[in-house]
Amino acid sequence: MHQFQEQSEAMQRNPHSYQIATGYRTFYSLSLIYQPITKKRLFLIKKGNNVYAILPRYPKNKIVLKDIQTTGRTKITLLGSDKKVQWKQKGNDIEVIMPLLYVDELPCDYAWVLKLEKISE
Repeated sequence: MHQFQEQSEAMQRNPHSYQIATGYRTFYSLSLIYQPITKKRLFLIKKGNNVYAILPRYPKNKIVLKDIQTTGRTKITLLGSDKKVQWKQKGNDIEVIMPLLYVDELPCDYAWVLKLEKISE
């Protein structure tokens, strides 16, 4: 418990000291989990040949996924929805145009997931 308290105090003094380059935190504290989520935050997870972009808030129109290269076979889908996701490669980034959904079409209430298949390694 003592070690957690020291880490928590250090995190409160300098919250960025515990972040790594991709924006993931190396440890969590309950006080940070309950803070409002910023509009620009997303999480990327790789499983097998797929990358999943977890979005805590549904974007109003588009979102940019930084430093991800597509291939001629790349496919991007919004999990839980049959709506088409439009996207285009812009330099080193992917610009994703999110489908317009009615409230009753939202696949969930708390986080949305884009599945990126067959991206470049």
